Amino acid sequence: MVYSLIITFGLLFAIRGVKSLTLQNPEKTLPEVWRQAVDFCLTLAFTLLYFEASLCIVGIQSFVQDHALLVIGFLAYVFSKYQKKTDIFFLSMTVLTFLIYSEQKNLLHGLFWVGAVSIGIALFRTCFLGLRYKLLFSRVPKMMQGWPILCLLASLLSLALWGIGRLIF
Repeated sequence: MVYSLIITFGLLFAIRGVKSLTLQNPEKTLPEVWRQAVDFCLTLAFTLLYFEASLCIVGIQSFVQDHALLVIGFLAYVFSKYQKKTDIFFLSMTVLTFLIYSEQKNLLHGLFWVGAVSIGIALFRTCFLGLRYKLLFSRVPKMMQGWPILCLLASLLSLALWGIGRLIF
């Protein structure tokens, strides 16, 4: 589950804001990718912490448990609008926070998964940026330019990260 989340949201973050999916010069730089990964990690952790804090309030505890996705979505929406982030950021915050909340054993375990998913997305985006930059100076056939080569890159990266993840976890 974690690998598919990393690949899905890594690809969404890697191609967002691109006007056309040609092998144009990548606009993001490596420090910017990692700064956004740290921002993503902190926002995801704050969303999870605020949700857990709302579970401790006695008067609204049953409402929060019954409507967990709605409360997490509201918190993610508030954080993303405050930071002036895109809708992809809001959607990914909602889905990832809910999935981590449903899989966690305790808060520390949930924060571990926040860090693991954030680092995985950052690694995916870093590799994707490097491969796109490398392809910029390569001779790519006309039929493979655009979406086909980007999907091929994403699938190869997902296989590589999956293999590394199986060795570590």
